[in-house]
Amino acid sequence: MRGGVIRVVIAVLATGLGLLAPLVDAPGWPLFAIALVAGGAGAVMPTVAAAREGRVSVDALMLLAAAGAASIGAWPEGAILLVLFSLGSVLEEISLARTEGAVRSLMDLRPGAARVIGEDGTDRDTPIEDVRPGMRVRVRPGERLGVDARVATGVGSADVSALTGESEPVPLAPGAAVPAGAIVLEAAVECVVERAADDSTLARIIGLVADARERHTGVVSVVERWLSRYVLAVLAVTGVALLALLGLGRDFPDAFLQAMTLLVVMSPCALAIGLPATTLAGLAAAARAGVLVKGADALDHLGTANVVCLDKTGTLTAGAPEVVGCTPLGGAGREEVLALAAAAEAGSLHPLAGAVARAAANAGVTVPGHSGHRALPGAGVSAAVGDGLVEVLSPSAVAARGAEVPADALPAHATRLVVCRDGEPVGVLGAADQVRPQAGAAIAAMRDAGCRPVVVSGDHDDAVRFVCDRLGIEEAHAHMSPEDKLAMVRALQAGGERVMMVGDGINDAPALAAAEVGVAMGGRGADQALEAGDVVLMSDRLERLSFGVQVARATRRRLRANLILGLGTICILVIGTLVASLPLPLGVLGHEGSTVIVTLNGLRLLARRAPRDCFGPRIAPDGRRVCGREGEPVPG
Repeated sequence: MRGGVIRVVIAVLATGLGLLAPLVDAPGWPLFAIALVAGGAGAVMPTVAAAREGRVSVDALMLLAAAGAASIGAWPEGAILLVLFSLGSVLEEISLARTEGAVRSLMDLRPGAARVIGEDGTDRDTPIEDVRPGMRVRVRPGERLGVDARVATGVGSADVSALTGESEPVPLAPGAAVPAGAIVLEAAVECVVERAADDSTLARIIGLVADARERHTGVVSVVERWLSRYVLAVLAVTGVALLALLGLGRDFPDAFLQAMTLLVVMSPCALAIGLPATTLAGLAAAARAGVLVKGADALDHLGTANVVCLDKTGTLTAGAPEVVGCTPLGGAGREEVLALAAAAEAGSLHPLAGAVARAAANAGVTVPGHSGHRALPGAGVSAAVGDGLVEVLSPSAVAARGAEVPADALPAHATRLVVCRDGEPVGVLGAADQVRPQAGAAIAAMRDAGCRPVVVSGDHDDAVRFVCDRLGIEEAHAHMSPEDKLAMVRALQAGGERVMMVGDGINDAPALAAAEVGVAMGGRGADQALEAGDVVLMSDRLERLSFGVQVARATRRRLRANLILGLGTICILVIGTLVASLPLPLGVLGHEGSTVIVTLNGLRLLARRAPRDCFGPRIAPDGRRVCGREGEPVPG
């Protein structure tokens, strides 16, 4: 780009001096020749590259027009043509650099080395390419993690804003997943590597971005497909126009100059440069908000969807159960039930065990000593706690022993865990997946965007109905297998709907691939879902999807407007050239001006910003309507 600026400056100075040369009785053509060389140098290589591929580029049209003008002694016109053309090219490069830079910044998120902890407990800098899964790495405050990992020791927070669009640091604690590209804050943590650098979430994002830049949407792909043919047509029309003007008795220099003007104003620069810039700006605006769109085709489909099918677990819900109720029995207290359950579940890796441990910790319960943990296949777990045996069993296992467990106080959608001490039930816990805090606002925003929500879940009816009632979703389907989800998507498409599928698991992959646009939850989504999805929500913030839809629709509007503006300008300039003998400098000014205007109009998409703190009311676990990350009540 710097070389282009230098060439433009030389061309402008040479042209200006050439125009002033007659005032001192000096020939101006040597200066104009310098301007032609400087102004046209940037177009030579693209012209040669296109010729090797058997194409005629837009740059070739400009070079031909300038050379033709010079050949008949119209040095000033040829110089002005290439000055304005090279100036427009530099402005377009600057514009495109802005859009590419917004996405290319992801490349800077991966450091070149990691602090790998050796067997002696000391750490050493190791090239990021040599870091393997299972290794332990130490990340100090202010340092960036280069691999996907999970916290082993340490408590703190991490800045993932550049990767996911999160406006606030995310908490770090033992067991928390940390994506590559995160910056550790406050305190050092030790992490266990889960993926090699080349297989990390960040590496996949970079690969998807690189792939996305090569994919073009409907309008752009049509323009590119016909561009070479159009350029050949311009050359043919220019030749016919020259012959017609000569046949009408015009002098050759005048006829040739007017033909060159026609060649310039018919050139499709505004379409060839402005439309891809518009699409790239839309991709960058969405990516900056944590909505990674895999190419312009996906962006186009995202802007046309009118039905959004949503998986429940991990999409509308957090994907991890939490204890939502506790019913003590036989005189036991709530804290006692939680303490016994946490002690028995301490040796289990089951997600429900984690829910019980979190509930006990939140209640400030002291977990008693425990030993002899044992899994009871199909029934639950047991452990020696104090002088007795504590079991956490399923209701069916307790019923098989002939005992009745009253649990009417627990939510119908919750999974029940019966806590027994020495064979006697002392309490019942209810655990359920929690609705994502921003899911309500996300659904409302999707409705406002014209997308009808439909839930397709493999979970049971009570769980699905509970979530839908909380979120106000009327259409829901439970007990859906992967084949059923796929059939649902195809049935909606057969009815004329344009379907967006949102999911996070392997079972969602077929439906994600079949929908017009598949949206994968990037934070916890399975690799199969990430690969099948056309869009990835990097922070699992479902409410960001509505912003992505807004950007996609704005991009479609800008593409249509830019197409009309580009073609309209060409038509006006062509008529002016044929009817009013438009001078070449004015034709160049109109042509390059329209190209810059179209490009800048597309770049306006970069000014769009997603709301960073609140998309409207969200639903807290206790059912309150709250706003923002801090959980303040919604005013009014």
